[in-house]
Amino acid sequence: RDMIHVDDVVRGLMRLAGSALPSGSIVNLCSGVALSNRRMAEIICEVTGAHPTLLTFGPEQSAPSILWCSTEKARDLLGFVARIPFAQGIERTVQALTARSGS
Repeated sequence: RDMIHVDDVVRGLMRLAGSALPSGSIVNLCSGVALSNRRMAEIICEVTGAHPTLLTFGPEQSAPSILWCSTEKARDLLGFVARIPFAQGIERTVQALTARSGS
């Protein structure tokens, strides 16, 4: 899966709104990095300090589907490149939730 942080999406949408592209133009706002659900779960455990034995996975697919977008059009037409890697986005989320809960 190609995951992108909401702050990057907002920044990309602002660039798109301020661009001279015709209305209805299709531009992918994405990271260009494909992470498996397994890897995302592992990163979340690493960031939160959760023990990896909490994770259980089914058998791996022989030909897993890989979903990610091309960053080329957003980069070339808008100068947009996602800045926040998945792990950093998870860290920010954990920090915000911790601060909100007062823990």
